[in-house]
Amino acid sequence: MEDERITQKVVEECYQNGLIIESAGRKDSVIKLMPPLTIELELLQQGCSIIRQAIQENINKVLEVESYG
Repeated sequence: MEDERITQKVVEECYQNGLIIESAGRKDSVIKLMPPLTIELELLQQGCSIIRQAIQENINKVLEVESYG
């Protein structure tokens, strides 16, 4: 993610929805996933859905702010 603040918001929102992920990399701008190697497909899909929703919501917020700014 370009902005570490967005990454942190995505990480926090995922946590609130029951998914633990981490930020990593330069300026904590990377979302780090660490699923178990033996994860069930249903759990993997559920986790991906949580991440996708968190990313989409936060990107939409940024786009709204930029369009008004």
